[in-house]
Amino acid sequence: MTRVAERKLFERVADDVKKVKSRPSDQELLDMYGLYKQAIFADINIDKPGMLDMKGKTKWEAWDSRKVRGNDNPI
Repeated sequence: MTRVAERKLFERVADDVKKVKSRPSDQELLDMYGLYKQAIFADINIDKPGMLDMKGKTKWEAWDSRKVRGNDNPI
C-alpha cells in the first residue's frame, strides 16, 4: 500500500470513529487519542503539563505511551 493510500485509509477510519453509536469508555478514548496523535505527529515533542493540569497530563501520557522505537514515520 502506498503512503497516499495509507493516509486516505487512515483519514476514513478516523472519520468513522467519530460516528460510533455508543460512547467509548474513558480508557478507550485515551487509547484512540494516543494512537491518533502518534500516527499524525509521531513521538511526542512537547513538555509534560504540570501536575495541576490533570486533563493535559493524562492526554500527554496517552500519547507518550505510544512512542515508537526506530525509524517509523507518521502517516
